[in-house]
Amino acid sequence: MRTRVSIAMFFLLTTLVCGAEAQDLTLADDATFTPVSGYAGATKILGPTGGFRGLTAIEWWEDSDEPCKIRLDSVNVNTGDVNQPELVLNGIQPRLGSQPCSSPGNRKRVAFAGAANWIHKVQVCTTDKKDSSEDKLKGIRIWPATVNDRSPLSISYGSTAQEDKHTHCEKWRSEVACPQGKIGARLRVHHDGAETKVIGLALECRTLRLQ
Repeated sequence: MRTRVSIAMFFLLTTLVCGAEAQDLTLADDATFTPVSGYAGATKILGPTGGFRGLTAIEWWEDSDEPCKIRLDSVNVNTGDVNQPELVLNGIQPRLGSQPCSSPGNRKRVAFAGAANWIHKVQVCTTDKKDSSEDKLKGIRIWPATVNDRSPLSISYGSTAQEDKHTHCEKWRSEVACPQGKIGARLRVHHDGAETKVIGLALECRTLRLQ
């Protein structure tokens, strides 16, 4: 009898473990990019490669009124472990004769609470200069894709944005969104060719699925 119970328990535990593993999430190797919100320019990709991290927050800093530093919360979709990659532009400001991020400040941040909300749509606000080449990032909005259930996988898309902005946020540019079923995995940062300021953002999108 004890042997039969032990065997039954073994199969039950095996089923439970396999079931738990089957509910793990992954990001497919099918990256696509949204259009840019803001202005297109030279680009840098921010965020780790791999199949298990989605974006939950974007924060950015200015130096002498120039948006020059960006950091992400890149979160493992299963464990919640947070990685924070950052990008610092490395140009020379002509009017100041110095690097734009020698003393970054004025930190702003947009983020989601909870462990099941991922960025799937983004919108930037810029200045609205007569000469558009002078425009730069001044605000960010993000919208969530929320994992409601993993058995089967169910994702909903929120209509309420998280927003933060600097002064001189004068014009909200087009919203750009990942296709249904995809979430933001990395960020494509658009900047002026001189690397003195950020002028637009786009999302790298990957399909969220069960393993």
